[in-house]
Amino acid sequence: MANQDSTKKSTQKGTKEGEERATFIIKTELLEKTKNVAYWDRLKIKDVIETALTEYFAKYEKKNGEIKTRVV
Repeated sequence: MANQDSTKKSTQKGTKEGEERATFIIKTELLEKTKNVAYWDRLKIKDVIETALTEYFAKYEKKNGEIKTRVV
């Protein structure tokens, strides 16, 4: 595991396989709600956000079809 971490970018150290560290600007009210849900449900903030995004994209794809990959 230590060898894997040494090949990662410094911003990705400490993340698990399939995870990526990202920084976002979010409305204060939404962040507070996220923190409160995480606190009361004894979850990590990242898990609350993952659940919210997973549910959002499932609903989006049900309505609009599969999300197309962007060209980079």
